[in-house]
Amino acid sequence: AGGGIIIIGGSPVISDSTVGRNSAPYGSGGGIYMVDANPIIRNSYIVDNRAGTFGGGIDSIRSKPRIINCTIAGNAADLGVGGIHNVTTSGSPVVVNSIIWSNGAAAISGLSWSFITYSCVESGCWGEGDISQNPNLCIDYRLGSNSPCIDTGTSSNAPPADIDGEPRTNQVDMGADEFRDTDSDGMGDAWELQFFGDLSHDGTADGDGDGLNDLEEYLAGTDPNTPDTDGDGLSDVDLNAELAFHI
Repeated sequence: AGGGIIIIGGSPVISDSTVGRNSAPYGSGGGIYMVDANPIIRNSYIVDNRAGTFGGGIDSIRSKPRIINCTIAGNAADLGVGGIHNVTTSGSPVVVNSIIWSNGAAAISGLSWSFITYSCVESGCWGEGDISQNPNLCIDYRLGSNSPCIDTGTSSNAPPADIDGEPRTNQVDMGADEFRDTDSDGMGDAWELQFFGDLSHDGTADGDGDGLNDLEEYLAGTDPNTPDTDGDGLSDVDLNAELAFHI
């Protein structure tokens, strides 16, 4: 059990991290596996993990984690419950300002809806402020400019900045990414600064000549300065998966 992180007891803090592409092929908790623990998990991506049994993203056993402004997406579990699997008789994980999406047939199991608030949960959740609309995530799990998760979180106990270090305002987004687009070009400021060093691009240029303009590169999660981001010998535009939103 525990493909990425194993927590046995204690109250550790996991912050501003990506727990991704891990596997627990014969057990549970592909991303994070915890027993008798009370961790705080905040401002983090828990994505693309896989478990052989339950809890592709997180398996929580007799634990009470606090999950704040996290994006839990693209995980899978062979026996179901690809998002968060909880087994306890003494409480429930607390989930706030988070996105649980595209984790297979079942997003969550064993969690009390009343402890999941201001979050986007696939298949629905009825805690305060929850939504079940498609979050319109980019391929790299950043928020798209039309995401319903923008400005729909709560500022109460939210981290002061997102995983990129961008400040969260009184209108907090759900998930690890706070979408800030000061020049209104559809591309997040942090992404533009990462790849271009400034905000001068308007999204229409195709600087690497791969057939994708900068806005399409943002949505696809590819490098706008490299025509073959994943080094597979194909131009970024040839990969259909790099042109689609997660659904």
